[in-house]
Amino acid sequence: MSEVTPEAARRRLEAYLNSRRQVSEELALYVRQLFPRLKEEAEDIVQAVLAQVCAALQEKTSDHRWPAMQRRLQIYLNQGMDWDTAWRCYLRRLARWRAMDLLRCQEGRALVILSTYPNTDATSPPVEFPGDVPAPDEIVIEAERRERQVRWLSDIFRSFVEWCEHHANRSGLLTKEVYERRVRGQKADDIVQALHLSSRNHVDQIVKRARSWILEQIRKFDVHESVFITLFGREAFAQYKRNSANIPRAESAAPTSNKLGPKKNRIPAPIFRRFEDVLDFVVNEIGALCPSEERLRQYAANRTGRNFSDIRYHVEEAKCRLCLVELESMPSA
Repeated sequence: MSEVTPEAARRRLEAYLNSRRQVSEELALYVRQLFPRLKEEAEDIVQAVLAQVCAALQEKTSDHRWPAMQRRLQIYLNQGMDWDTAWRCYLRRLARWRAMDLLRCQEGRALVILSTYPNTDATSPPVEFPGDVPAPDEIVIEAERRERQVRWLSDIFRSFVEWCEHHANRSGLLTKEVYERRVRGQKADDIVQALHLSSRNHVDQIVKRARSWILEQIRKFDVHESVFITLFGREAFAQYKRNSANIPRAESAAPTSNKLGPKKNRIPAPIFRRFEDVLDFVVNEIGALCPSEERLRQYAANRTGRNFSDIRYHVEEAKCRLCLVELESMPSA
C-alpha cells in the first residue's frame, strides 16, 4: 500500500460524502448510541469533526493535524479496508474522542468537587480551578498519543489498558481482566473460579500490581491532586506528600475553554456523591476500560480466540454498551 497523501485522502473523502448523503445522520446516530447523555450534542460533535477533517486536508501537510490523520488512515488501509470504510472508521474515531472529552469535563469537575468538598455532590454550583481539561479539538489532535499533562481517572485507566495490551505476552491481559472484574464488583473467589486461577492469593497479587501501577500514574499526572484525595482522603494524601516531597511532579497545563460553547449546559449532569459514582461513570459512560480499536476488531473476527478472554468478559458478561455498538458495525468471522 502506497503512502496516503492529502490529495488522495481529500478526493476519497469527497467521494465518500457524495456517495452517502446521510453520513452526518449516521455519525450523529452513532454518537447517540454510544453516549446517550450527549444526544443533544450529537449534531454539533459531527459538524465539528467534519469541519476539522476538511480543514486539515485543505491545509495539506502544513496543518499539524495531518500526520496523525495520515497514520490512522494508513493503518486502516493496510488492514485491507477500502477507502469508504477507512473514512467511516476514522470519522467515528474522532467523533468518539470529542464526545468522550465532553464527558471528561464532568468527570474532572466531579473529582475536584469531591476532593474539595467531600459532603457536596457534583450537581452543586461549579468550583473554579486551574488547568481545566483540554478543548475537544486538542484531544483529537493528540488522539494517537494522549500524552497530556492533565489527566483524570479515565485517562489513567486508558493508559492502564494500553499497558496491559502492550504486555500481552507477560500476563498483561490477565491483569486487565482480573482488575476489571474487581472494579465491577466481582469477588476474588468468583474470579478464581471463572479464570481457573490457582488461589485467591493469586488474584490479590494481580490486583495489587495493577493498583500499584495506577497509583504511580496518579502520582505523576494527577496535577490537581483530586483523584488521589478522592480515593484516599486528605490525611492519607498529606502523609503521601510528606513521603514523596522530593519527587518531581508534572506541571499543570494552561487553562483552556470548551469550544462547543454555551450548548454544553444542555448535557444532563450525572449525580456524583462519592468516588464510586465517578468510577461507574468513567467505566460505563466514558469507556475507560474498553479494549483498543485494533483488539476489538481482532475479537470481532475471532470471538473464541484464546487471547480475547478479557474482551469476552468485557462484552459478554459486563455488556459494555460502547463496545456492543462498535461490534455491530464490524465484520465477524
